[in-house]
Amino acid sequence: MTFAEIQSEILEDLNLTSATAIARVGREINRRYREIVTSLGLETSTRAIVTASSVIGDRNMTFTGTLKLLSVFDNLAKPVVSITRVSTTATATVTAHGYTTGQSIIISGAVQTDYNGNFAIIVLTANTFTFTVANSPATPATGTITVGLQQIQSVLTEETFDWLRNQPLSTQPAQIYAISRMGSTSVTIYLDCIPTSVFILSADVMQSTVTLSGTDEPLFDQNYHDILVHWGKVPELLKMEKKDLSEAAEKDGQKRLDELRYFIIKSAYLDIYQSKTSRNTNFQNRLV
Repeated sequence: MTFAEIQSEILEDLNLTSATAIARVGREINRRYREIVTSLGLETSTRAIVTASSVIGDRNMTFTGTLKLLSVFDNLAKPVVSITRVSTTATATVTAHGYTTGQSIIISGAVQTDYNGNFAIIVLTANTFTFTVANSPATPATGTITVGLQQIQSVLTEETFDWLRNQPLSTQPAQIYAISRMGSTSVTIYLDCIPTSVFILSADVMQSTVTLSGTDEPLFDQNYHDILVHWGKVPELLKMEKKDLSEAAEKDGQKRLDELRYFIIKSAYLDIYQSKTSRNTNFQNRLV
């Protein structure tokens, strides 16, 4: 079940229609989801690419929306001025993009997600190029959009902050970085040069997927997604002064969570057992 389907089932069962109730149910689903994934120790992050822009005169660059920074690289990323669409052809305006026809580029940051992804381009002018887009996203595209080459041009070397701070300054482009600060959803790096112009760097990062929305699905077996349906009803039933039904929904959710825990433990045991059995069989076959 998707987040939207779980939310819809709760709203229909309880006959809730107001925008306030819809938002409230959505928050409760995510609150309960965080409880489940943290109690089960499930992986709730995914790999992604994010970008950050330099500030003239400041050696620090901050990548937002990230839990952990894996690497920093230069793929000639640039800000997108605009993206418009006619039929399946999207036209991007990027000042002095420097790309050539046939190159593969990565677009990110568009609210209309069909514009995001990897595309082969046809260059029209020094400032525009086209690419083919699926579906029919709204035009023009909105958001803080960036574009870069799919082929990485250079990977920056990571060093410790203390080491880098004591090295002579380099000039652009940046070649070395150190992590100077880590926040709850951001990582700030310290460069080996003082930017004299604005440039964009990209980074491989791990992003949190603990908040569900739209077509997102919970990160556990779909047979147990009804846990969120049961628990999503609990506070709403309390608001309706249906305490007995609220307590029943809480117990049903807990029962299904216990069953999910058993399912995970059993699956892990079978994986270990089957692996051992396979190794023993292979060993016996070698002896024959």
